[in-house]
Formats: sequence, C-alpha cells, structure tokens
Amino acid sequence: MGVSVLPAATGFTTLFSRLVANTAEPENDQACWTWLGKCTRRYPRANIRHQGKHRPIKPHRAMLVLMELGDEVEFFWDLYELYSVSELEADHLCFNNPLCINPDHLQWLTARENNDKRHSRFYPDQKTWASNNLSA
Repeated sequence: MGVSVLPAATGFTTLFSRLVANTAEPENDQACWTWLGKCTRRYPRANIRHQGKHRPIKPHRAMLVLMELGDEVEFFWDLYELYSVSELEADHLCFNNPLCINPDHLQWLTARENNDKRHSRFYPDQKTWASNNLSA
C-alpha cells in the first residue's frame, strides 16, 4: 500500500507501516490492532515530522484518513487537519477498545452520533454485537 511516504531516516517507508509496527500482533484477520505506543487519555498518540516540525497525530484518525486517500498521500495533512477541526470523531466499532487502530474497526461519526450510539438501546449488549460483527 503506497501511503504517506516518510523520510528514510525513520526506518519505515510509509506512515501506514510505521503505525502498524506500533501495534500488537493481531490474533486473526478480524482482530483489533492494539496500539503499543504512547497514549494520552486512553487514546493513541504519535509524533511525525511534517515540513521540518514534529507534529502530533492520533493514529486511529490517521488510519481513517489514509484509507480514504488510498494512493493520493500528498493530501494527507490537508485531510487530516480538516477532520481534526471538523465535528467528526473516529468511532471504534469494536467498542471499549480505544487503542484499536484497525481501519476496519473505525468509522467517522459526529460527537452526537458517537455518544448516542454509545448509550443506545440498539446496542444493549456490546460484546454480543462485536462478536457478531467483527469475528470471522
């Protein structure tokens, strides 16, 4: 996958490969990609260099942006910053695992949608929902 090229000094060729390298080995193809790097308030954090400066990013948001862009990585920062100032949040479909950065377990929702979903009568048993929707 040709996403967001990083300087050779990092040891990683893409932002995607750097993010994935900071996760625990998933149990199977459907499992969470659990972040092992730095966290702030239970959510993943990373710093990458952009235009000569270290910039903080949220890996779960970065993964959604990378999946949306595909090979058009030159627009990563523009889209990442747009989503960062928008009212959209990266919602975890795998529930109660804010460390997951598996793009198949993430979606954009407004803060209200995310909150409503979290407290919804439609998801009274989150473990059952997750096992029905995320397992093979």
